[in-house]
Amino acid sequence: MKGGNRNFAKYELFRYEQHDFTEKKRVLKEGAFLVEFLPEENEDNMEYLYSIKKMAKDAGFRYYSKVSWSKGTFVSNTGRKSSNCEDVMIFSNGKPRELRLNQKRNLQIARENNLDVKGKSSYEVRDILEKHGLEIHYMSGTSKMLPTAFDYQPAKAKEKIHSAEKPVELLEDIIHCISKPYELLLDQFGGSGNFAIASLNTNRNVIVIEKDEETYDKMKENILNNSNDTVQEDKENTIEIEL
Repeated sequence: MKGGNRNFAKYELFRYEQHDFTEKKRVLKEGAFLVEFLPEENEDNMEYLYSIKKMAKDAGFRYYSKVSWSKGTFVSNTGRKSSNCEDVMIFSNGKPRELRLNQKRNLQIARENNLDVKGKSSYEVRDILEKHGLEIHYMSGTSKMLPTAFDYQPAKAKEKIHSAEKPVELLEDIIHCISKPYELLLDQFGGSGNFAIASLNTNRNVIVIEKDEETYDKMKENILNNSNDTVQEDKENTIEIEL
């Protein structure tokens, strides 16, 4: 592909269809979160981006939130305006699960049991309640308030394994928001394998799938070089890692 005097990577064009979201709905647990990385809206993709939201809704997902990924100092000068963002679109499978600590209720329980929690964070209060065998209360939603933007610098082009590679630190942040330790996460577009690395770094089990054979081999090598866990493979270009 070419743009002006620039050469772009060749890749297989992928477009979501309704059955993709139907299958995502089938494999996700009730209340679990679905995260999609989508390009910034422009004249060429606005209708497709709208159709993605509609397909998700028709499959039974609920729109939860959209947060930009701001790519630090990286700036793309292609198209009509300079850009350094992608959209992180978050849906839930039905009513969002309860991951956010109910600070008000947990403080109340601590005080009712004469526990000293003055000046403690919500996580410290949780740990104190847990230590004393008391019930911990949660609210519907992600584990913390989502930021106005995720701000993480992408790898330099020459250092990337995959053109659409995401920083491990960005993926770790998102994983903390949408899941609990030792749960099973899935990445159907494995690419660089950084999602698997981020999952292991945050104590999650993970399955990653990559269709392209050459990319799969690079992904596997990247995961092995950054993990001490056992990597299980099958004939369908899938890696499964269980803690």
